[in-house]
Amino acid sequence: MTETIPVRVQHKRMSARDWASSTLVLLDGELGVESDTGKVKVGNGRDRFSALQYLTGPKGDRGETGPVGPKGADGVMRFENLTSQQREGLRGDNGHSLNANVRIEGSYRNGATSQLNLIADVYYDGTRLTSGYTVDYYYRGFGNNNWQSLPNQTPDANGKFGQWNASQRSGGWLEVYIVVTHNGIKAAASTRLDNVSDGATGPAGPAGPAGPAGARGADGAPGQNIINQNSGQPMKYWSGTRAQYDAIPNKDSNTIYDIYSSS
Repeated sequence: MTETIPVRVQHKRMSARDWASSTLVLLDGELGVESDTGKVKVGNGRDRFSALQYLTGPKGDRGETGPVGPKGADGVMRFENLTSQQREGLRGDNGHSLNANVRIEGSYRNGATSQLNLIADVYYDGTRLTSGYTVDYYYRGFGNNNWQSLPNQTPDANGKFGQWNASQRSGGWLEVYIVVTHNGIKAAASTRLDNVSDGATGPAGPAGPAGPAGARGADGAPGQNIINQNSGQPMKYWSGTRAQYDAIPNKDSNTIYDIYSSS
């Protein structure tokens, strides 16, 4: 007759923190349980609990692919935005570096542009180039959102490779992108010019305080304020001595002569 013997198996249990500092080595096949996490490890008779792998089940099925993330912003990395490590990565196989910048000289204001000059600033091993390189020139704007290209342009000594004449424009912006080639090395740069509109003129401000009184002006000509009540004509007035009166050769009938005595 087969005899059944009841057996009770007790596994070693500690918290994850206690297991981490424990020097106990589990026997080969012996189970150790983290009492606070429920995770289990199987001993191998050699290594401490912290060096053993957790007991895991079979690998589950792969989950569904998540939704596509938002599209990143378009643009070109400019040289000045690169880290020093990235700048070193621009060096060619022969140890040389080529850096480029592009700028638009001119203005775009109230829908009209001045003459616009397109300038490339190109540096080879830190020295500004005045010749020996080409520019592939791409642009869009002024009402056309599709890129246009003018490859293999040769700038002048100042770096000018393109020009737009002064004109009324639409669209509100111009964007320029270039690829510079020199000694087999390429560098890219971009820039943008936006229209600036002046605001409407504001209302007139309040009148300022009155200024100080000015200097008195010159005396005006004597007024004709004596009127002949008989004829209504203006009369002149003369005052002097008898001798002065007698010396007047022609007496004026429209003048009142007032003679006073000098004694």
